[in-house]
Amino acid sequence: MHFSSYINSLPYITGDRSLDAVTKKAYRAENARISAKFKHDLFEDLGISDHPKRERLFELAQEHSGGTGRECVYNIAVDLVDLMDL
Repeated sequence: MHFSSYINSLPYITGDRSLDAVTKKAYRAENARISAKFKHDLFEDLGISDHPKRERLFELAQEHSGGTGRECVYNIAVDLVDLMDL
């Protein structure tokens, strides 16, 4: 998995107050798209795209990562996937 493809390159603010609301909205939308893509790719990579407990595995991986980033979430998910009945 190439983690560099999950980086939001949009600016969060522009410095122009009249554009900041629009800029932040676009930034948040791009973050949502990137997060959904990461989750989809993680499930594909682990072979659990159709597993009924894939969302729970993702939640646990996020909780245990302590907000340290997607690479940590991925590594924890790899460790936890062995506990699932595949």
